[in-house]
Amino acid sequence: MIMLLPNELIDCILDNLSSDKNALSNYSLLKKAWVVPSQRRIFAKIELDGCLMRSHI
Repeated sequence: MIMLLPNELIDCILDNLSSDKNALSNYSLLKKAWVVPSQRRIFAKIELDGCLMRSHI
């Protein structure tokens, strides 16, 4: 039996992994519900040619 986790719990788990991009990438492949929250943390900070850009989560 597959149990569904509440979105708040998914966010809490991913917040604790926010510095581990490899783990976030793996979690984004886990289930459809994990894709957007994982990607939001993976791409929260992007650097283009020395210009730092941060998203507003």
